[in-house]
Amino acid sequence: MKRMGLDIKGIHLYDFLLKRLEGERL
Repeated sequence: MKRMGLDIKGIHLYDFLLKRLEGERL
């Protein structure tokens, strides 16, 4: 359970960073 929660948080952080990088590019 804890592992899944951390993985989900990691995915959200990764997605957030990707979107931020894309926004900075544009």
